[in-house]
Amino acid sequence: MTNVAAIRIEPDFNAAKQDAQRNIANARIWAFEDECKRLGAMLAYERTRQTEICDFLYTVAEANGLVIAHGDGLIHKMIVAGLEGGDE
Repeated sequence: MTNVAAIRIEPDFNAAKQDAQRNIANARIWAFEDECKRLGAMLAYERTRQTEICDFLYTVAEANGLVIAHGDGLIHKMIVAGLEGGDE
C-alpha cells in the first residue's frame, strides 16, 4: 500500500495559467453573446440605433480581448446574430 501523503505532485502552473486564461475568455465570450442578444432585442424599439449598437459591441469586444482570443469573424457573427435576434 502506497502512502499517498508521501507522494508529492508538483502542480503544473503553466497549464493552470492556460486553463485560467481559457476559462476567463470563455466566460467573457458567453457574456458578450448575451449582451449582443440583449442589445439586439432593443432594436425592435429603436431600429435607428443599429450602427451605434454594432460599433459599441465591437469596441467592447476589442477592449476585453475577445477579438484577439476568438477572432474577428466570430465576433462579427455574434454581433449580427444578436442584432437579428438569432443565434450565431
